[in-house]
Amino acid sequence: MPPPHPPSNSNSNSIFILLLDFDSTLTHADTLVHLAAIPSTLSNSLKNKIPPWSHFTNLYISALKTSPSLPQSPPSQNSPRTSPLHREISHLNSHRALERESVQRVEGAGFFRGVRRDDVVRAAREAVKRGDVRFRRGWGDVVGRVMMEGVEGEGEGAGEVGIVSVNWSREWVRGCVVAAAAAAVETEDGTESKKKGWNVQSLRVIANEIEGLDHFEGSTGGLGRYFGSEDEGGIWTSGDKLRVVKTLLSEQRPRRQGGGLSVYVGDSVTDLEALLEVDVGICMRDEEMGSGQRELKEYLERVAVGCWWVGEWEWEGRPEKDMGLWWARDFQEIYESPLMGGGRIGREG
Repeated sequence: MPPPHPPSNSNSNSIFILLLDFDSTLTHADTLVHLAAIPSTLSNSLKNKIPPWSHFTNLYISALKTSPSLPQSPPSQNSPRTSPLHREISHLNSHRALERESVQRVEGAGFFRGVRRDDVVRAAREAVKRGDVRFRRGWGDVVGRVMMEGVEGEGEGAGEVGIVSVNWSREWVRGCVVAAAAAAVETEDGTESKKKGWNVQSLRVIANEIEGLDHFEGSTGGLGRYFGSEDEGGIWTSGDKLRVVKTLLSEQRPRRQGGGLSVYVGDSVTDLEALLEVDVGICMRDEEMGSGQRELKEYLERVAVGCWWVGEWEWEGRPEKDMGLWWARDFQEIYESPLMGGGRIGREG
């Protein structure tokens, strides 16, 4: 299958909405372990009464290994609901109960009890400063360009940028982004750059949250349910991310009348449905792929969804987009790709 092309109603390769996963997409690695280190820094007696973070991760991995394998559909069934892609997605979302149980274990132990908002913000800032949380090369250039020039002719702030994450703390995600945007950060090539020219506070973060961060005694240890109830739950799976992305696209639809693309960047199977929902889905892949990146690559190969390097982005061609995705090693490759006009959104002439 040849590389996909933009939909016919997009008369330029401007980006009207850019949605990003956080852990291992914006950052080089998962950051939950650093968020989970916060309780151990608190000066109270609670930290001696909770199990180490490894206790919860080991239980989660064990449960994942014993979960049912992907069921095989009978060869005679050819409806869309029994297609390989549908079965893979259904299998992914069948893990929702497992995710709920993991959340409940952490809540039951009171792992985040006593944590305050200031603790989270300070820990995020220090994690970025120490280099424990490292952002990928070029992230500020891509985000800034879309926020300032997202849709041709609309001027500064025209493009919407949002982070959609299964991370357990929205405040943590925002704190890391603000810290990385405000400070000079060392990039992989040893140079320093400052992310400026756009308002990081206007960047939208959609994620779960530790409950009670503003209470006088700190959190009760609960983890919020983003969708509002125990039944609805939080942002835990690929399907949950898809639900959020569909809502965001619907909100931004009026701005698309003049053209423009929706873009999502992610790195793991939790991003699969969101990647396929937008006009341009980009998989983040390191030179030596991590386990989540390899798993997503294997999923795509099983369901015959192509994935091409973003540097080979093609603009002219068939009027409708084939199902297919793109990949990049970092945001610098996206910024320098034809998708962004080699660093400029919107093409001359």
